[in-house]
This record gives sequence, structure tokens and C-alpha cells, in this order.
Amino acid sequence: MATATKHRLKVDLSSFSPILKPYLRHLAVSGKPKGTIRTYGDTLSLFLGYFDGRDPAAISADEVDEFLEDVRKRRAPSTVNGMKSAIRGLYRYMLETDKIAKNPAALIRNEKVPRKAPEIFRDDQLRSLIGTIEAAIGQPPDPVAIRDWMLYSFLYNTGLRIDEGVHVDVADVEDKVTVQVIGKGSKVRWIPLNSEVRSNLQRYLDWRVLQKALDEKALFLNRFGRRLGVTTAQTHLKMWMKRAGIKQDFTPHTLRHTFATHALRAGGNIRVVQDLLGHANLSTTQIYTHTSPDEMRSVVEGLQKKKGG
Repeated sequence: MATATKHRLKVDLSSFSPILKPYLRHLAVSGKPKGTIRTYGDTLSLFLGYFDGRDPAAISADEVDEFLEDVRKRRAPSTVNGMKSAIRGLYRYMLETDKIAKNPAALIRNEKVPRKAPEIFRDDQLRSLIGTIEAAIGQPPDPVAIRDWMLYSFLYNTGLRIDEGVHVDVADVEDKVTVQVIGKGSKVRWIPLNSEVRSNLQRYLDWRVLQKALDEKALFLNRFGRRLGVTTAQTHLKMWMKRAGIKQDFTPHTLRHTFATHALRAGGNIRVVQDLLGHANLSTTQIYTHTSPDEMRSVVEGLQKKKGG
């Protein structure tokens, strides 16, 4: 993963209005993830549809407020903030490219969103998930099972986002103790590979190097021998969770949440965890500093022990 170009994916913009395509192409060239570009495109299509497809240059600040007031009644604050980001971005681009003289979205401010700790896998659920997949590998190894076993254990032990994980190459991890990751905004970070990951990789790579693949570089392959896609990774996690008896609506990102929470509970310095996750702001990492009932009980019980001593 030597350069940032891997995240400049080809994005299908055919379904979007010609008015939006220059901005969405700009996002792609800037290195925005494919999923973000699609979400922005859908949001801005909804925005323009509210005004019957009118040119955004002809939409006033009051009309922008009217649209946001309408969606605020039907959407969660976090969703509204995502929509605001898309609208602000569009108008900043139009201002920078001289398509408008005044920015009607300049005064948009984010909604206040209650911060709550994200859901994570319980220890027993994580063991059940990985164990269920590993038990399905068999001999000779089932290609889907051994790939998914490596992928999900890799995501948990490194805290990578799913789009970062599927873009890892064999050369990025073979005989390595760290993996270079190019994340959001083409930001580079180095993640140590712990002993569990290195052991799993040794087993997986022994199998992987024997596979005839169309994409020889990719660590994780789909059934056609090409690089595994995010959607397939998401779908397969749900399949394995169902087999493992896990009923929550978890996603691959839940593995990242679990990594962060466990890293902090294990005594990790919050700034170190911030660097591992690639967060620009410490406040983003702080959502993982929640405590469990067992931890609170342990602290209270510890007071009695100190008093007795």
C-alpha cells in the first residue's frame, strides 16, 4: 500500500444529475471513499429534488434552511449533520470554482448530537464469531471460510476500517510486524501486528500464495480471484453472525469499535489509541472511554480493600 491512489476508486456517477457530477468527481480526485461519495450524491439528489431539480446556484439561504428544517423533523440529528456536510461541501466547491458569488450554506451549524458509546462485541460473541468461522475452514481449506476468518480477526486486532482492510496487499503484511494504512484524507498511519495476527497470517498466507488469482497483490480475494469488496465483507459478516447465534445488527465497523474499547480497557493511552484509529480529533476517540458495570463494581469493591488494608 505504497501510495494514496488506492482510495481514488472509480465511482459510477451515471445515476446522478449532471449538476452534481463535477462536485462528485472532485470528491473522488480528492481521495474521498467511494461510500462517502455515494452518500453525498444521494443526499444532494434529495436536496435538489426538494426544489424540483433547480440549479443549486439559484437556491437561497432561506430555502436551504427550509429544507433542513423539513428533514430535521424526520431524521436523527447525526443524519441531519451528515446531510449538512454534503450541502456545505457542494457550496464550498461552487464558491471556489466561481459558480456562485455568495455561499447560502455559510451559516449552517451542526445539530447537537448526544454522544453515546458505540455498541461492541461482547467477549463471548467475538470468540463465537471467530470460532464459528474457523471451524468451517476444513481441509482442504474452504476459500470463503479461511478468508473471512483472517479478515475479521485482522480487523479486530488492528482496528482498521473495512475499506482500509480490503485494500491491504499481501506485500503489506508478509514478514512484517506493522502494516501501513492509508486512511481518510490520504492520511498514512502504521499499525503494529500483534502476535495473534502474525500467527494467523502465517497460516493464511501459506494458503493464499497457492491460489491462482487475477489480482495477485490483494490479500483478500472474492470468489472470482479479484480484490474483495466492502459490500461482500459486510454481507458475509451477517451470515457468520447468524451461524454464531449473534442477533445484534453489527457491521465490520463494530470490530473497529471493539478494538478501540478493548485497547483502552487494557490500559492503552488514549492518544496512542487515537493514532492507531487515525482520528483527527481526540474527542472522537473519547467516545470509547465508557465503562462497563463490571469495571465500576471492581472500582467500588477496591475501595473496601484499601480501607481494610
